[in-house]
Amino acid sequence: MVTIALLEIRKKRGLSQNNLAVKSGLSPNSIRRIEGNEATSIPVATMDKLCKALNCEPGDLYHYDPSLPQEEEEKSTRGKEKG
Repeated sequence: MVTIALLEIRKKRGLSQNNLAVKSGLSPNSIRRIEGNEATSIPVATMDKLCKALNCEPGDLYHYDPSLPQEEEEKSTRGKEKG
């Protein structure tokens, strides 16, 4: 299962969701949806904005865990601390 590591990277950079939204030019709602794995796809332009704002590579924003079934992953990522 592929998951997004945006929350982890954002917190390592000491940014709030609103700070990242301003820095990247994305809406706070977009940041929340991506962090909550609610986005069904992420456009390349959005990834570019996130990478520029976070000074990272696109691959840094993804995790791959083949042992975690999709249903379990969705449950484990929902409800995580946001903010």
